[in-house]
Amino acid sequence: RAEELFTNYPQFLGSKKVLLGLITARSVDAHTTCIHNDKKAAVTQVCDAIFGTKLLEFGEPITTRDAHGDDATMVVTTTDIPVVGGLLACRARHQDPYLGSLRFQLRHSTVTGMSINSLNTKIDDDGRNRMTMETRVTDYKPSIAGTPPVGLLRKSLYLSSQRIFHT
Repeated sequence: RAEELFTNYPQFLGSKKVLLGLITARSVDAHTTCIHNDKKAAVTQVCDAIFGTKLLEFGEPITTRDAHGDDATMVVTTTDIPVVGGLLACRARHQDPYLGSLRFQLRHSTVTGMSINSLNTKIDDDGRNRMTMETRVTDYKPSIAGTPPVGLLRKSLYLSSQRIFHT
């Protein structure tokens, strides 16, 4: 199911397939790791494999599922995974605990009477089933760029070192 695929993304980042094992991901107890006073808990920490430095911390994923149209002809499943900390996330001066999020959205269009529950549904010969997936990083500010206004030196450093990983 889409929810399981999306909510496991932070753990996937720590697999050896990604960046040849240079980073790891570990789950932490949501009740013991809190960020500031609002009790936003880090659920997954993505760390470098050598020193264990917390590069990014992700909070509890939030998944919603909405059906649209007559007889649920479109189902939209959205999962937001908030960024709640880590060395790579830029914390604003006012210490807002929300540091952006990863958003995964799956749109499944179907004609009446066809299945809308399967992530593996294929487009049939008539083109009546269609699935689209969109991933987006929202409101995230990398610490290498810093808080606004971003100067030319910091912007150049970011573009020359990090943009290659994000394209």
